[in-house]
Amino acid sequence: MNFKRLSVLFVFLLAGLLIASCSGRENAESAGTAAEAPAEASAEQMSAAAESTASTPLTVVDMIGREVEIIPGSYSRVVC
Repeated sequence: MNFKRLSVLFVFLLAGLLIASCSGRENAESAGTAAEAPAEASAEQMSAAAESTASTPLTVVDMIGREVEIIPGSYSRVVC
């Protein structure tokens, strides 16, 4: 009976440590300041790329093997 209690306590402590280690509070704070400058540059690059490829059709192949040509901005609804 004592072994069962210790094993349950160990499992709960291990689960608590795993949850605490995956919270990522420190990473989110440090990454927020570092990611702001590149995000602005990539947004400008994306808008320039979108203007240049606005009428160029894209070919999309799904996992089954179907190929569909899509012209960006020409569709009104996407169904998954």
